[in-house]
Amino acid sequence: MAHRGTASSKKAEAPAFASVTAADIIRAPVVQKTIPLDLASLLVPYKRQGRLSLRVERVPQRAKLSAGRNNGDGTWSLASDELEDLTIWFPPI
Repeated sequence: MAHRGTASSKKAEAPAFASVTAADIIRAPVVQKTIPLDLASLLVPYKRQGRLSLRVERVPQRAKLSAGRNNGDGTWSLASDELEDLTIWFPPI
């Protein structure tokens, strides 16, 4: 006996909306937040003093500066020649 096709034997159609899986989220690009810092202009009046150092305080724990030394206590130490093109990087949340 031959089997007749009925509406109930059809394949279910894909939903009309897009679905996101965990694999899609893992493959999604990570957006890094980088902000330029213009601290060199602060030292212009003191340029005649020679080489200066600058201490940046209250830097968030996971943030990083593009130059200088992390002191481990939320502060960074920078020399005057490290201030050009200085940026702060915040990790993705």
